[in-house]
Amino acid sequence: MKKTILYVTIEPIEYRRRILNQIETARQAGFEVEIFSLGEKGKDYKESIDRLNVKKITVPLDKGPLKFIIFNLKLFFKFFLKKYDIVHFRGLWVIPAVILRQLFNKSILIYDANEYFAGLGIFDKRPIRRAVWLSIEKMIVKKVNVLITVSEPIAQLYKKRYPVLNKIEVIRNLPSYQIPKLPDDNSLRINLKHPFVLFHGYFMPGRGLENLIKAISEINNINLLLVGEGSIESSLRLLVKKLNLEHKVHFQKFVGNDFIVSFASQADVGVSLLEPVSLNHKFALPNKFFEYIMAGVPVLASRIPTLEEYISKYNVGMVTDPTDPKQISESIKSMIENPEQLREWKDNCFKAARILNWEKESQKLSSIYESFKL
Repeated sequence: MKKTILYVTIEPIEYRRRILNQIETARQAGFEVEIFSLGEKGKDYKESIDRLNVKKITVPLDKGPLKFIIFNLKLFFKFFLKKYDIVHFRGLWVIPAVILRQLFNKSILIYDANEYFAGLGIFDKRPIRRAVWLSIEKMIVKKVNVLITVSEPIAQLYKKRYPVLNKIEVIRNLPSYQIPKLPDDNSLRINLKHPFVLFHGYFMPGRGLENLIKAISEINNINLLLVGEGSIESSLRLLVKKLNLEHKVHFQKFVGNDFIVSFASQADVGVSLLEPVSLNHKFALPNKFFEYIMAGVPVLASRIPTLEEYISKYNVGMVTDPTDPKQISESIKSMIENPEQLREWKDNCFKAARILNWEKESQKLSSIYESFKL
């Protein structure tokens, strides 16, 4: 009989490459897989996404404490009596339901700490909320069999914070290996004059997007394409209008995970400008950074320790100060105006992609899963 593994997340999984990769690894390891994730209000979801057994939990609120309380209560009543060999839960926000379930129905626990939650900027002005959530995290870590996280510095922070943790592994957010090609689907072809700079991801505070737009205003004959959605999209559009940049700053909705690398390969430069506003940002390794590399697109990255290390080691672009529009502008101009250097970085991206891919990274996760099949 197949061993079973349940994935739990309070996020919609459609654009979460990390969890989709993890699910595929579990399936390849011979597990029966089930997933509980957030269903966005007003959207119609099928029970299966890309052949996966996904159960969507909807809540009537978009944010606030009640969102998390309702989600965890619904989750608990859906899974507390069901048998799973492993519960692989993503993030701080589903821990209450997992703790309650362990009282009735014990499973092996894998905690995907995809961020350093103690260092989240959203807690800076909410000390009570921070104390509550971190006390909840502290309750679960004693029961966790393995904690996985996204970078070595974040792993070290968890080791220091919770010496009782049994095991910590770094599983990076790497894309599957592929050779990018121009998309067959015309709707995925980018009809912008070159050169152009690409950002894809969530439009959230602390990602340097306002400063990027201001930087583009200082450069002639260049386009910026912002692909995604998020809480600050309206303010970004207002800034573009205020600076009269509608002719050179363009917005587009998310591109699916299966197509993002080929889509991104059309760009001249990819940007990942996390601002070091928190420990979590300071030590992050964003998906998009590795997707640009897989696409053969030189990267302009934040001058933060993790990204600086990869830029230096693989020589795939430049780093800059994400808080300084002038420096961002000068960095983009320097990259675009040096075609020989761009070609060298592009070649280095393709070389690095043979190393920085999910097929290699997943071996570590597969070993974790396999260790619990005995």
